[in-house]
Parts: sequence; structure tokens; C-alpha cells
Amino acid sequence: MDVTLILKVIGIGFIVAVSAQILGKTGRDEQVTFVIIAGIVAVIALLVGEISTLFTTIGELFGF
Repeated sequence: MDVTLILKVIGIGFIVAVSAQILGKTGRDEQVTFVIIAGIVAVIALLVGEISTLFTTIGELFGF
């Protein structure tokens, strides 16, 4: 795993948190939900490649 992946996830989390706080203070609760869901989808999209690599490594380790 690379450190840049961790920094990207932290950056997305920070942006989502700040956006959610700003939108929450202005009374746009529906948009807060969409921002949080978009952040979760973005992080999952970043992690899909790493999860695939993990499963490949485990498969090679056990001979699958």
C-alpha cells in the first residue's frame, strides 16, 4: 500500500467534512447527504484497485 492512497482518502474525507458542515449550517440537509454519499463512492473507487491486488495476492499465496 502506498502512502499517497492514504493521503487521498484523508483529503477526500476532509473535503467532505468541510462541505457537509458548510451545507449543514446553511440548511441544505438533502445536499449534505449527497455530498457524503459522493465521498463514500469516491473512496470506494480509489480502494477497488487495492482490494483487487489484495485478493490476487491471497489467491497466489494459497494457490487458487
